[in-house]
Amino acid sequence: MALALINCLFLIEIFVGLRHRVHDFAVSILIADGEYGHRGPSQEIIIALFAVVGLSLAVFILFWNQSAGGAARIGASIAVAVLALFAIETVSLHALDAIFYRPIASVLLIGWIWALASSGTVLAASLR
Repeated sequence: MALALINCLFLIEIFVGLRHRVHDFAVSILIADGEYGHRGPSQEIIIALFAVVGLSLAVFILFWNQSAGGAARIGASIAVAVLALFAIETVSLHALDAIFYRPIASVLLIGWIWALASSGTVLAASLR
C-alpha cells in the first residue's frame, strides 16, 4: 500500500510539475540577487549533503522492514531511484539536463527513463 501511495504521489507530481516550479522559483531569486551563474563550493556541499542524507534514508527504508519480499524491495528500490530523478530535476544541474532532455527517437531521454522505471514497478507489482 505504501508503494502504491508513493507512486500515486509521483504521478500527481508529474502532472503538477512542482519540481520545475521550485527550480524556477529558486532561479528567479538567484537571478534577482545576481548569484545565478556562480556555483560555488557551498552549493556543491549542500547538494552533496542532501544526496548523502537522501541515500541514507533510502537505505534505511529499504532494509528497515525485513519481512518485505523481493518484489516489494524491487518496487521500493525503483521508487527511491525515481525520487532521486525528481531531486536531480529539481536541482537542475546543467550538465545532467543536457543529457536528460536530449531526444531519442522523438522522445526525451528522461521520458524513456520514466517509462523504464514504471515498467519495472509494474513488473515488480505483478510478481507480488
